[in-house]
Amino acid sequence: MIELEKISKIPSIDGLKIDKYGKSILYISNKSGSPQLYRKCIENNSEPSMISFGEEYVSNFVLSPDEEQILYKKDSKGDEISHLYLTDLKNMNRKQISKDAYRTFPVIWNPSGKSVIRSVITADGCGIEEINIESLDSQILFISPTPYLSLAFSSDGKRLAATHMQSMVNSQILIIDWENKKVEHNISFSDNSSEKLPSWSPDGEKLAVLSNSKGQLQVIIYYIDSKITKCLTLNQETEVFPDSGETLWNPDSSSVYYIISKHSQTQIIEQCINNGNSTTVPFPKGLVTEPDLSKDGRFLAIKHSAINFPTEIYCYNLETNKMEEFSTLSDEQSLVDLPKVQSVWYESYDGKRIHAWYMPSTDRTSKRGVVLVHGGPAWQHFDSFETGLEVVALSLSGLSVIAPNIRGSTGYGKEFQESNIGDIGGADLEDVVYAAQTLKELLGSDNSKIAIMGPSYGGYLSLLALTKKAKIFDAGVAISPIVDLSEMYRSSDRAYRMFLETYLGGTLDEKEELYIERSPSTYVENILSPVIIVASTQDSRTPFEPVADFISKLEKQNHTHELIKIEEAGHNSILAKIDVKTYLLKTVISKLNDYLI
Repeated sequence: MIELEKISKIPSIDGLKIDKYGKSILYISNKSGSPQLYRKCIENNSEPSMISFGEEYVSNFVLSPDEEQILYKKDSKGDEISHLYLTDLKNMNRKQISKDAYRTFPVIWNPSGKSVIRSVITADGCGIEEINIESLDSQILFISPTPYLSLAFSSDGKRLAATHMQSMVNSQILIIDWENKKVEHNISFSDNSSEKLPSWSPDGEKLAVLSNSKGQLQVIIYYIDSKITKCLTLNQETEVFPDSGETLWNPDSSSVYYIISKHSQTQIIEQCINNGNSTTVPFPKGLVTEPDLSKDGRFLAIKHSAINFPTEIYCYNLETNKMEEFSTLSDEQSLVDLPKVQSVWYESYDGKRIHAWYMPSTDRTSKRGVVLVHGGPAWQHFDSFETGLEVVALSLSGLSVIAPNIRGSTGYGKEFQESNIGDIGGADLEDVVYAAQTLKELLGSDNSKIAIMGPSYGGYLSLLALTKKAKIFDAGVAISPIVDLSEMYRSSDRAYRMFLETYLGGTLDEKEELYIERSPSTYVENILSPVIIVASTQDSRTPFEPVADFISKLEKQNHTHELIKIEEAGHNSILAKIDVKTYLLKTVISKLNDYLI
């Protein structure tokens, strides 16, 4: 059976892109130790070549229209405040093109290849920055108190479609006349819906838009000139995968490819615009994501994983119906001998049904387990190796795992996703408590030792459970957690203040009592069980200072705890380096096993 250290060294894969000739796939992987850019030939099974080097992280790369340059963003030690860089793929020369570093959401090229634009968060608000790549002159346009989440140019560069957020649960599409820098009109299908991730058809006549205006996330085709809409229907309990990226268009604009999700597994379908007929592309079961279609429509590439199957690249030839798998794993990293993952449902305190994944321990005699809480909260535990890395590592170490998709998770409809608005740390915390009870039932013992563990929002609920539900859990692990909602609000930029205002129902001034009442720091004196906190000093989302204050209070109480401080990483990059990931997994799991004896 695979060893824990070998699991931690399984490389990640992100940012899949097929070149315009359909001959190779570009992607980001940390196979060398830190995230770098690789190129893999489609037509033969040769080893991928690394085309970026060094310790600096490569993230969110975008090919230039002529595919001779790569645009990407780079922050300072993980703080997510980024400059933009261009690398020439012929001579690998790199230059910085941004004058100022900002929190940056999407970055795209103007189809002319003469400029790039990005969504930025500044000290004064949010906007769209345009940078001339020759002169490096820049300007920030369309200043707003709320951010732009995605950007897409029409093929001629005359129009820009931008997702403009109003709150975490409400957004609209702006159609911008880019030549004259003015908004033509906006696309909004209801007052309380989210329209996002616009994708232009190659003929420039239509937009594919993701919308939850009908209660589930689905693709709506919007005809630009007539403003007519056409909804692409889905089966019940199925919705579009919320983070699948933009809808892909066939070159003749007659059909689209997009990813659908049901009970945290995904598949990709092709759907005809005219008659609505759809076919499923036969990729393996699990999580299919980050699709890209070659410009001639011949090749469709995706990345695939499952809880017990690491991430791999697949390329499907749509002409020959032939599938190619490009393995990045060694034989010794196989997970075939692990216990079977189970899809389970349980009832929470109010009768609401909650979906979860369950993996037994490899030690069938063990009566110890972990409730693994996902981040977000608008996210979910997919049948993916993103979830599976921790699930598998814990199972191998003698701990059974339940990974619930608590209320507020994506993938189970608009009503379920928004059921925690104004109530974070309320009913969703009860869902976590009932997950612990379900885990005890699965283990067959009321005397089981149960820990709670999670990153980001999952770290927040882990600390809240340990302090507000102190007798439920026997230990806990909080990775990059929110500790003090008031302090997070004070230190946040506009984007993350909007996050808190949505989920707590108002600003800190308006809802100060609720901010205090739902913060783990308020209840630190109640904690009974040992706790491990993993935090990075460069985290610009969940700041380190409240963590340090929480630890100081634990020390004054002589409470058993462990602080693992990561110096040169941020919120999203804390596990980006393989050596850090290996160290954290081994250290955290070793401590958990000690605490759960």
